[in-house]
Amino acid sequence: MCVKNQIQDLAIWKAFVDGDKDAYAAIYKRFAKAMYVYGLHYTSDYELIEDAIHDIFVKIYNDRKKLPEVNNIKFYLFISLRNTLFNRLSKNNETFKLDKIDPLFFASSYNIEEEIMLNEKSEQDRKIIKTIEQYLSSRQKQVLYYKYVEQLSYKEIADIMGVNIQSAKNMVQITLKKIRSLLPDLVTFPLFFLLFF
Repeated sequence: MCVKNQIQDLAIWKAFVDGDKDAYAAIYKRFAKAMYVYGLHYTSDYELIEDAIHDIFVKIYNDRKKLPEVNNIKFYLFISLRNTLFNRLSKNNETFKLDKIDPLFFASSYNIEEEIMLNEKSEQDRKIIKTIEQYLSSRQKQVLYYKYVEQLSYKEIADIMGVNIQSAKNMVQITLKKIRSLLPDLVTFPLFFLLFF
């Protein structure tokens, strides 16, 4: 996470904790969609994800005076959502592990290709994405999503994926190497700016 984003997160979180309803609304608007996509890592039950997100925002509003200082709001909300979903799914006797639920990561309601289309990228970009989606594992797509779309740090990726920091770095490097081998003509291009921005 860049320093500018960290400063912005600290400022908006402080305003929210101090009772600024506009800051609260801004946090919801900025992160609710990303939380929903993240929830698809764990379950395809859309209503459960929506309810969990709603409950998290109610809880943080009600408990705002007791909340810790937050440097990265997205990471804080992602971890809150993961814990909430774990608790709810455990109560329903549904057990799961990240390696068992990878196919849900790029569920039909959201994928990298849609991200490209929304950003009005070219037909060539869509072909690149189709190639990547065909040859990358769900875990590889997941680590790229965290690193280049959500812009999480390696430590945050490691925490979310349940691996150590070096493993998170290795996953990113191995995935990039695989993409370069699949698309050798793109080695000199800033691939992830092309794909995501």
